[in-house]
Amino acid sequence: MEKKDITRRDFIVNTGKVIGAGVVVTTIPQFLTSCEKNETVTLPPPPSNFYTLDLTPYPELLSKGGVRKIKIAGKNQGNDIIIIHHQDDSFKVFDTVCPHQGCPVNSPSDSEATIDCPCHPNAYSSVTGDWVAGPYSGLVLKSFEVGYFDATKKTLEIKI
Repeated sequence: MEKKDITRRDFIVNTGKVIGAGVVVTTIPQFLTSCEKNETVTLPPPPSNFYTLDLTPYPELLSKGGVRKIKIAGKNQGNDIIIIHHQDDSFKVFDTVCPHQGCPVNSPSDSEATIDCPCHPNAYSSVTGDWVAGPYSGLVLKSFEVGYFDATKKTLEIKI
């Protein structure tokens, strides 16, 4: 019998091959059985800071030109909001607190009228919330971003 010298490098390479083969052989059955299960993973919905408002109780908001002042429990620090459904089918949502002295503003008579403050005769645009008339120019009503209006479900998303 002939004695063959093996180098340190060859010993490490061969040992690594044996260990690697052992890991593969023990892992393959687990991998294959994990694919046999038909698992459904339910992902949570993405975080959203939009509030979905059911418009069913407010039929005037389902038609173009509709206006309504409402309060949403737990939202907007307890203050009402004004929702306006414009003729171009867009929605605008405004805070009802006048930026001048904090008086509650009046809802516009229709979607094209101004939002008026009864404490001082300021008027604000029902489209932008910008000051349009009155002694205190440059003021703007706080507005809220409007998301998706679903006419079928009668819901409106508001970032409030």
